[in-house]
Order: sequence, then structure tokens, then C-alpha cells
Amino acid sequence: MKADIDNLREELQHSIVNALRSLVDEMFDRLDDELLGHAESAISDHHKYLFVDAIRELRKHRSNIISLFLNGVSEAAAVFPKANPGSVLNRGSEDILGKESVASLSLLLNVELEENLAVDAVVSKAREQLHNKLEVFNDLLASLTGRKDFTEEDNPFAPEILTTAFRHALALWGGEMLVRRVVYDAFGDVVILQLDEPYQQLIDRLLAAGVEPLARERKTGSAVEHAGHRVSAPGIDVSPESFEGGIQFDQVADALLENASIFNLVSMIRSVMKKRRIALGLPDIPAGYEQNWPVMGPAELMEVIQQVERGQEMASPFNLEAALEGNESFKQVFHKNLDQLAQRKQKQVNVVDQHVIDVLILLFDFVLEDPLMPAPMKVLLSRLQIPMLRIALQDKKFLTEKNHPARQLLNNLSWAAIRWVDNGDYSASSTYGLIEQAINRVLQESYQDASLYTEISRDFLEEVKRQESAAKLSEERLKQLARGQEQLAEARSRVDDVLNGLVNEQIPVAVYRLLDEPWRDVLTLIYLREGENSDSWVSAISLVNRLLDSVIPREKEWERQKLMRDIPPLIADLREGFASISYDAAKSSHMLQQLQLCHIVVLRGLQPAEKFHPSELADTSSMMPDTELLPDQYDELAQTVREGQWIAWQPDGSELRAKLAWRSEIADLMLFVDSRGRKVVEMTSDDLAGLFRASNARVLYDINLPIVERGLSVIYKALRSLAPDGSVTMRA
Repeated sequence: MKADIDNLREELQHSIVNALRSLVDEMFDRLDDELLGHAESAISDHHKYLFVDAIRELRKHRSNIISLFLNGVSEAAAVFPKANPGSVLNRGSEDILGKESVASLSLLLNVELEENLAVDAVVSKAREQLHNKLEVFNDLLASLTGRKDFTEEDNPFAPEILTTAFRHALALWGGEMLVRRVVYDAFGDVVILQLDEPYQQLIDRLLAAGVEPLARERKTGSAVEHAGHRVSAPGIDVSPESFEGGIQFDQVADALLENASIFNLVSMIRSVMKKRRIALGLPDIPAGYEQNWPVMGPAELMEVIQQVERGQEMASPFNLEAALEGNESFKQVFHKNLDQLAQRKQKQVNVVDQHVIDVLILLFDFVLEDPLMPAPMKVLLSRLQIPMLRIALQDKKFLTEKNHPARQLLNNLSWAAIRWVDNGDYSASSTYGLIEQAINRVLQESYQDASLYTEISRDFLEEVKRQESAAKLSEERLKQLARGQEQLAEARSRVDDVLNGLVNEQIPVAVYRLLDEPWRDVLTLIYLREGENSDSWVSAISLVNRLLDSVIPREKEWERQKLMRDIPPLIADLREGFASISYDAAKSSHMLQQLQLCHIVVLRGLQPAEKFHPSELADTSSMMPDTELLPDQYDELAQTVREGQWIAWQPDGSELRAKLAWRSEIADLMLFVDSRGRKVVEMTSDDLAGLFRASNARVLYDINLPIVERGLSVIYKALRSLAPDGSVTMRA
């Protein structure tokens, strides 16, 4: 039986509003203690005052904020399913440029960004923790509406809609962003993250009404096809021809393997003499190879691995030296135990197995020496050496097929690890925590086969995908802010040029102040909103000429009479311009009074006493050096860094790494973000060239290449470049 959509919507709306009313009441009850705690730990008296004042103000506005919030939720639900619920909440919101003065645009852009990020943080966390419920709920609503293209954005009760409704209600209170972040955190924790049960009630009601989940294709970008064991990559489309099961790395990876195939590596390792095995970091081949003993079976090799595994101690991720020492110890102990087993059982290691062991040892030597990988991540990934050795000996496809599940897991973990920056966040939901959890799952599972690695890879990439979705949103917000600031700077520069061209003689101080302060903002606003070719721009420039002309003394009576007729329309146009930027009324009145005094003097045929000459403006050009340095290789390198490329640099001894998210086409400015889409730094190409010049920065060119492919390529190069004395390096 087809459900009545309108009646069902009203039932769902009533249910969620009641739940939200209770939860938001609880949030406000807790806010007093939360804000008081922040006030007591505030770093300054000013911050303490902000938190204490917020307690008083939020108490005063509490009932109105709750009412506006619940009304917003109801209004968004009322248009379902005919319209997008978000359109109701966004209706009536004006462009920042249309309602604020240019002087405050930069500040507003930053505040807008911070509030967007606070909302995004709440929504992202909710999507992560309520993922399963939301997926079922969305499928039911898709079935109810008959829309296979139904998304979370169409769900009137989704976290983003609810948080946006709260944001609109919170606008009633003009608290500082420092305090608003605390309120948003409380709203996320006490209201949004507690919707698990209310969502279940909505799901139960839909099921009781006969609505069945609509089977439809997921649009997550990280879908898992269990039949094919395919796990897609963060932010990257995956096709059957692409790198199945993991991140679709740069196609250069295929070229790396043309020569560095396992077959070429094995061929070269076979020819390596004893002296050069030691130079490569490979222990001597166990006994029995020359005696032609029978070969060991898989169970005997696993026995040796288990012996070594039981006695191995894991180094702290923040102690690379200990990890390097542990790696050398592992190699010696492993080969010692292998040799003892060979002697005891009079058996030799199968030649193929020996080559697999050699390649895995060299591969993890590379992991620990990888110049692209942060040191703590090298140590974490090195913990996979024994599990990877075990799976490679059991399934030789690990080294021959790039889509082997265990190999994909190692590549996928390294993809995230290589972009990690140590910001002190080691929580379970951080990049560090996700990688550590995945590795611990591998280490703790007693039975290991390909399906285990597929499952861990799938779970890891699903979490990374959710975080990357939020990171892209955050990065886009930052880019929008940067573009807005760039446009504002361009507009101000253009207005400066125009005014400097018009004001080329001495003018009364009152006129200069009027042009330099409010009218400069009027011109900037028109430039941003309508451009130089607009009628508004032409009129505003014309007014500048009229104003300058109005303070030139008139000698003849008819000229003074004409000026007297021209002044009132001029003043009216000035007032209209002031109003367009919401200029302070008191300041406006004072400026016009000063202008009136100038006009009185001029109408008497006299010059105003106080004069301002354009040459009195600060001339920064004289401060610039006379000579211009020719660009060198470092300047050229800085200019070639493209959006999407990663760099690493050391501003104070500790390494930072970030992606170039945006490069200005107008100004010499670059915006760098981390893997979570958070702003790391803004710098000019001169700044970056200076870091390159001082050897404090490098471009991470190979960051998109999978670590296994890079490692095998380096091993191949090392084997080919063995010096006559046997010396060799494993660094890329």
C-alpha cells in the first residue's frame, strides 16, 4: 500500500521536533558549566569576559533561539519532497558584499569561514558516527519519494539541515567566534550525535507504513564490491581497468615496474655474490643450498616466522633509530633460526621462497629509509614486515600482482601516511589513529589470508573517504575565502589608482578625508559587485569630479549661483553613497558639515585654508631597492609548483608538509593545506624560493606513487648500481 507522503512527513516532523526540543534544552542546561569552565581557564581577562558574557546572553536568548531552531526544522521539512529543504534555510540570506562596508569585508570573510568550518565539523562527525542509520533512513526516503537519485541533501532531517537551522537561529545572538565554537561543539555532542534513537524511531515508522528501502547505487566514491573484493580510493574514480582494490595511483607506477618486475629482481638477486648480499643488507643464504638437501615446506617456514614474531619487540613510532636497530636484529634472528632449522632437519629453503624473503627484506629496508615518509609512519608501517612476509610466502602473487589485497593495503596505508603531519592528534579518528588501528588488526588476527587484508583495506578507505569529503569542503571554503580576499585587494588597488589619477592637485582636507574614507569604500563596493563598466561606477567617478569641482573658488556671480544650485544634489548623492555602505551616521554628518564649511568659503570666492597635496601620501616606491635581482633556479622551481602538488619544509627544525590548494592569478600568493583541508600557511613564490634556496624545502614529486612500486624500483636500481667494492644504497 502506497504511503501518504504528506501525513508521514508530518508524523516524522512531529517526532523529530519533539526529540530535538528535549535535546537542545539539555544542551543549554549544560552550556553554563561548559562556558564557565572555559572562563576559568581563559588565557586573558578579555577571553574570560567573553565566556562570562556569553552565559548571560545565551540565558536571555535561549527560548527565542530554541523556537527559531525548531521553526527552521519544521519549515525545511514542510517543503519535502517537492523542494530541497536547504533552499528554505538559505532563502533570504544576502551576499556579504551587499550588506556590509568594505572596511569590514576581510573580517567578515574570516568569520564566515570559521563558522562554516564549525558547522562542517559537526556535520562530518555526525556522518561518521550515524553513517549506518543515515544510509537506511535515506534509502527509505528515496523509496517514499520514488527517487533513485535521492541524496542526504534531500533529507529534511539530515545532520546538515538540522545544523544549518541551528546556525540560523544562533544568529540571534552575536557572540564572538571563540565562544560560538564552544556552542557548536555542544550542539554536535549533545544534540546531533544523540539522534541515533530518534532516527531509529523514524525508520521504524516508515517501515510500519509499508515503506521498503530502495535498492540503489551508492554515490560515496568508496563503494565496496564484495564479489570482486574491490575497494575504491579516496576522491578518485575507480573503473574495472583501474587499480582495483585501492587507491588509483599515478600511472607512472606502471612504468616503474616495467624493469623492476619481480622476475628481473629475482634474476638479479640470484647473481648477487655473498659479499654483495651483505652490502645489500641481506644475510647469508641458510645451509643446505649447496648440499642439495630437500626443500622446506610452507609449514616449516611459518614455524620460523612464528618463533621470530614471539620474540620481537615493537619500537615506539617516535623512535626511528630503535626501529632501524630492531629491523637489523629481525633479519639476523630470522636467518639464524632459518639456518638452525635447515641444519636440524637437513633441508634447504626453496630457491623461490629465498628470493621472496630477500625481496621483502629489501622492501622494508626501503620503507624505513623512504625519504618521503615521516619518521613515525616509517616505524608504524615497518610493523607489517612479518605479516607481509607470511602472506608473500603463502601467496607469491603478492609480488607479481599489484592488485593483491595485502599489497593494496600496504599501498593504501602509505598513501595516507605520506601526507600525515604530526599535529599532536593521535586519536582513533585521526590519520595516525586509523593507520595504527589497521596495522593492529593485521597483527592481532591469528588467521590471515587475502580476505583479511581486503576487509581491513575496505574499512580503512571508507573512513579515509569520509574524512576526505570533509577535507575537500574545508579546502574549498579556504579557496573561496582566498579568492574573496584577492578580489578585495584587486578592487582596492584599482580604486587607489583611479583616485590618485583624479586627485592631482591640492584639495581641502575635508574633501580628501571624504574621498579617502567613505567614498573609497563606495567605489570598492561598486567595483566588486558591478565592475568598472557599470553605470554605478561611472556615476561614482563622476561624483568625484563634481566634488573636486565644487571646492574651486568662483569669481563670477553667475558661477557662484550655479554652484549653489549644484551643491544640494551633490550632497544628496553623497548621502546615498554613504547609505549604500552603511557608513556611520555620526561620521557622515560630521564630514558633510566640514564640506559645507568649504563650500561657504568657496562661494565667497576664497580658497579653503587647510589644503592637502597628493605628494604627502607615503611613497613606498622610494623604499624599494633600485636593483632587481635576476631569477635563479630556485625562483623558477617555485614558479613551477602546481596546484595539487605537495611540498615539505622545515620552518623551525620540525618538518611540515602541505598541498598547494590555490595559487592566485592576480597576486603572488599561494595557499597550502594539510590532508584534512586545514590551512597550513600562505606564502609568496619569493618565500618558497627562499626556502628552496636555503635547502629547507622540497617538492614531494613521487607522493602519488605507491610505496611497493617505488620500493621495488629502488631495489632494482640498487642491484644495478652495485659498485665493484659491493657498496650500495637503498635510498631513492
